[in-house]
Amino acid sequence: WPSDKHRLRVRFLDGSTWERDEVKHLITKHYHSIPMRIRFEFLKKGSTGPSDIRINFTDESKSYIGRDAENYPDKPTMWLNMHPNRPSTKGKRWKRQADVLHEFGHALGMVHEQQHPDCRANWDYRVLQAKHGWDAQKVHRNYKKVDALKARLTPYDPESIMHYGVTKGDTKSQNMEVPQNNVLSEGDKRFLMAIYPVEQIPRPKTERKREPKSTKKSDKSLVP
Repeated sequence: WPSDKHRLRVRFLDGSTWERDEVKHLITKHYHSIPMRIRFEFLKKGSTGPSDIRINFTDESKSYIGRDAENYPDKPTMWLNMHPNRPSTKGKRWKRQADVLHEFGHALGMVHEQQHPDCRANWDYRVLQAKHGWDAQKVHRNYKKVDALKARLTPYDPESIMHYGVTKGDTKSQNMEVPQNNVLSEGDKRFLMAIYPVEQIPRPKTERKREPKSTKKSDKSLVP
């Protein structure tokens, strides 16, 4: 999102009071605790003002990435599955949190971490089709490596909230496992702080110090 954007206005298009409040709670706890420029503003029920993100509650979690949402004015841009039918309360809470944080990561411009150029998985696409119940095109879209020249990248982070869980059978070599995560990693937080830096009040010239240039390369998936 552009540098003059300090809040993303979120509208719920449906959902119970509990569902809406649960999303607000998770985002406030996990995203608003990060010292970054941008915040989510949840619009009141019945509000008719403009919005940046519009949420439907459904049986599949997905979201447009970053400013792609601007191409769909007044239409849903994020869908959330709150997993009401999972057998255990603990399992519901865990998966619900994982989905909400993952999809809001997309809304901020983050792409899937398993698509990082440095992820060495040799995916078995037929297995992944069966696992997810997706067609070949959708599997390819969610697992194909991103072009490093078209993305802003930070080091590959298997603990990222944006990484799908990986089991041995997902790869042809069957030697890779990555547990799914339901919290933002330290790498996720650093990335968001880098792309949405908090604006600093300029110091007087007599007090201003030159900051050394960073030699660390930035390297976490973000679409242009």
